Amino acid sequence: MGGQGGNPTTSYTASYTHLTNKNRAFLFNTTALGYVDFTKKSESKVVFWHEKSVELHLIYGQSPKALAGSLSKTIGTMQPLPDWIMNGAIISL
Repeated sequence: MGGQGGNPTTSYTASYTHLTNKNRAFLFNTTALGYVDFTKKSESKVVFWHEKSVELHLIYGQSPKALAGSLSKTIGTMQPLPDWIMNGAIISL
């Protein structure tokens, strides 16, 4: 999990979504911890998943932009931030 927050047993990634340079995306619909090995060019295999079953969506696109649009239709997009977010400090305890 190089380059991501966390360690081998925790992750702070937003979702299990992987985009490839071949305009493919893998979306794992689960909240369980998992690890997928994408280092082999001819295959991808699940090395570890801490769940009895996992729902997988395979998404194809003609371009990275089309792929991102397909992903947005599947998982949704973040709501716009409210106007007050830009005025003053946000303090949390």
